[in-house]
Amino acid sequence: MYEVSLYEEIMLRACYDSAVGIQCETEGEYRGGMAEDSQVHLTKPLDNLVTELHDFLGLGHSSLGFVPVLPQFVQSLPGNVPEEDMEYLEIKGVFRVPDIILRHELLKAFVENVYPFLPVLDLESFILPIILNDGAQPVSLLLFHAVMFSATAFVELKHIHNAGYETRKELREAYYLKARTLYDFDIERDRVVLIQALLLMTYWHESPENPKDSQHWLNVCWSLGVSIGLDCDPSTSPMTPQRQKIWKRLWWCLYTRDTLLALNLRRPLCYGQDDDSQLPLVSLEDFNIGYHSTKIITALGGCDFLLNIQLQRQLAMGFIEKAKISMLIYRALLVRDHQEKHRRQGSLESSKDPGWEALQGLQAWCEELPVELQYAPLQSDNLDHATKLLHIQRAWMRVIFLATIGTLHRESQSPSPSLQVLSLSGVQYENIIRETSSILQDLNHLGLVQYLPTTTVALLVPVLARQVLRFKDSTGCVGIEAFEGFYQGMRVLGTFGEVYPSAVTVQRFFEGALRSAKQGPNISMPSAIRNLLTEEEQTNWRFGDI
Repeated sequence: MYEVSLYEEIMLRACYDSAVGIQCETEGEYRGGMAEDSQVHLTKPLDNLVTELHDFLGLGHSSLGFVPVLPQFVQSLPGNVPEEDMEYLEIKGVFRVPDIILRHELLKAFVENVYPFLPVLDLESFILPIILNDGAQPVSLLLFHAVMFSATAFVELKHIHNAGYETRKELREAYYLKARTLYDFDIERDRVVLIQALLLMTYWHESPENPKDSQHWLNVCWSLGVSIGLDCDPSTSPMTPQRQKIWKRLWWCLYTRDTLLALNLRRPLCYGQDDDSQLPLVSLEDFNIGYHSTKIITALGGCDFLLNIQLQRQLAMGFIEKAKISMLIYRALLVRDHQEKHRRQGSLESSKDPGWEALQGLQAWCEELPVELQYAPLQSDNLDHATKLLHIQRAWMRVIFLATIGTLHRESQSPSPSLQVLSLSGVQYENIIRETSSILQDLNHLGLVQYLPTTTVALLVPVLARQVLRFKDSTGCVGIEAFEGFYQGMRVLGTFGEVYPSAVTVQRFFEGALRSAKQGPNISMPSAIRNLLTEEEQTNWRFGDI
């Protein structure tokens, strides 16, 4: 065997240190594997050389086999994971974490743009260990990657490019695959952590042909949640008050996520739950509203959400209102799914009119919505970040309200006795389309539309389909108005396309539909778009008559 001199070993270690970045001067943490920054991006073709040096110098291996080198803020992995699995996970990059600059930017993006809409975890106990990196209270590697992934849609492009990624989609896919790979190998055993991470992974919608889509993750979450009694009132258990808060918020995150995805994507509900077993409504007492650690605020370069208690309170109130409207949506969707099931079976059963009750409840919810949560167009473009966050939340709740009313109308076009009474007049439905387009255009003008969730793309599909057919069948002022509405929707899609590739597919389809509008929209409709339209809408689209 070739023996290495002391000088050669020193030089090899120096090369390894240079390529991998063992010592990070800015944070003093040890890294095993290539750091994900702009310098490493240029050395990625040398990954195989780094691996050989890694093996040659014995780094990451012991008498027990391959042992990944992880930052101190990450929990140790289970000891019973086979060595070949560990080596595969190393090849997939799941043990590599972003450099400190990108990491903190992603944490900030998560706090400001994901957590207010999906408060699945306790911010302080999750972020502080990452900031301190002292190993005192390490966090789950799966949950860490899931948080990083969920924030990639909102971090500024300059940080993405500085990290060595050419596009946002590349960064999003990289972190989604890290989290998915860890889940596939059963590395995480804590079921609460699994639910937290998988709920964040439902933000991935870029590969419709992949069976592990948002509905798959929701089904897993419901299964795990029921197995641990997540649907039971935590106040009757011996949990600590802090854990009770997380438990209750987590259930309502799962409930609202399932309901809104079923509404926006025209999917069946994942979990048919009886009202009798439903948890008490989430309240302000279930949120940790207050001042946060100065260490976190300093590390994240200031954060409006963490600094502004009033903002925390208003965003928490917004989540509570989202939970309320989700219960109303849930009832309407149960009617929809029930009628769809019997329609396929060739029978038409009508229920006691829960759909009509849901419609009345929606109207009451809208009237009782607190003033500070009601949407109104902003008159100025010069907005502070707190105002932007609140405006996004108000706009999103209004869009969801309009989408629910519109869905009840669209579904009522089918031969369903219990839903036909919900049918709106043509003018009422046109007003819903017009207001939805106006809100999204307002957000686009303010540069905020990209902060809406990706399912907003799905909400635009029936709106644009309606505008195309109106433009085709109308002339004069009506035709011009329809085209303007269509044009505004396409501009919104163009902005969404910078963040969500699914918007590009929708945009291309409707561009082709507009070109053929006067001859009839007979171009091939992708299944991802067809699934978002009712059978009646598909028929009308096919024959050009709506």
